Amino acid sequence: MVDFKRKNNRLKGFSYSNIYSYYITICTKNNKCLLGRIHTESLDPMTKNTKVIPTTIIEKPSFSIVSKSVILSKIGEKVEETLQFYMLNEKNKYTIDHYIIMPNHVHLIITLYDKMPESDMESGTLSATNGVIAESDVESGTLSATIKVQTIIQKIKSYVSKSLGYSIWQKSFYDHIIRNEKEYYNCATYIVNNPLNWDKDELFSSE
Repeated sequence: MVDFKRKNNRLKGFSYSNIYSYYITICTKNNKCLLGRIHTESLDPMTKNTKVIPTTIIEKPSFSIVSKSVILSKIGEKVEETLQFYMLNEKNKYTIDHYIIMPNHVHLIITLYDKMPESDMESGTLSATNGVIAESDVESGTLSATIKVQTIIQKIKSYVSKSLGYSIWQKSFYDHIIRNEKEYYNCATYIVNNPLNWDKDELFSSE
């Protein structure tokens, strides 16, 4: 889904303070699995631990349901603590809509806002739903947020590094500008399913 080859990942001529949603990937240095591990569990579909309700099954099924989740390391817990901190303390500037902490990288969807009314902050409703902006606004470039994506990512990475006393991150990060609701849905779905598809991930490591 994302090209992880090292390259100039800034879009020439684009203002990264524009009000969009952004799909972001932050990688650990040398892609080392410092943030956690994937836990795999096979669930019997006939047990009460699953939501599969058989109707006319005569014999016990020969298949099982595989569940995968991320077990965070101490470093991974610090990354999650950092994300939660910024989600709470900078929600008037942007929102971290979705995130997943994988063994050697983090995916986020960040939506920038120019101004969020107090009523929206309290109710949790946002006027720019899922960061989908009208094409006319995108083309004219009239919308601009008060904070840039680079600034957000740098603050997150720096907060983690200062807490640990050393840096665990690659210098750059990878981004994709989400331009419509379908792209937003695809990115959010990818994040949710990332643990399940870990062994197919471009960043997969068996370390």
